[in-house]
Amino acid sequence: MNVVRRHRLEHGMTQAELGEKTGVSRNSVISWESGSCPRPKRLLVLAAVLGVMPRELLQELAERNKGV
Repeated sequence: MNVVRRHRLEHGMTQAELGEKTGVSRNSVISWESGSCPRPKRLLVLAAVLGVMPRELLQELAERNKGV
């Protein structure tokens, strides 16, 4: 399971709710959950909302994309 989706579900948020909290559309959240990497500014906001370090998100996204 994608790191963004896993953390979102752990916090009991929908894609729309995460989008609102991070200032992006639901489509952006869908894109992140499909493996796209958020822009640096959004990555910081996303990490704060999900309660994780930005490095953790980047590492997990990078590892997931290695197999692509």
